[in-house]
Amino acid sequence: MILINVTVTANPGQEEAFKALLLETMAASRAEEGCVEYRFTADLSQSGTFHLVELWRDEAALNGHFATPTFAHFINALSPLGELVSSVAYSGDLAPYEIRR
Repeated sequence: MILINVTVTANPGQEEAFKALLLETMAASRAEEGCVEYRFTADLSQSGTFHLVELWRDEAALNGHFATPTFAHFINALSPLGELVSSVAYSGDLAPYEIRR
């Protein structure tokens, strides 16, 4: 299993469009082979900040996700609507995982 935690923020004035992008990405990613969990949640203390928890069966499933049109669309749409704050990944028990795209 590969666990990924991501934090993103919406640019001022782009909150609703950003939420729509997150919901679209979440729905499509959940349907992918090897996706165990894919969930965006709103930060309770910082408006416009969202956290993503992804859990993938294995590296092949994660690489498959990176190759989808959904992932490409999310990456291309991210910059005008918001920004990536942080991303960290783990594999197995307590082992860090380096994401290679």
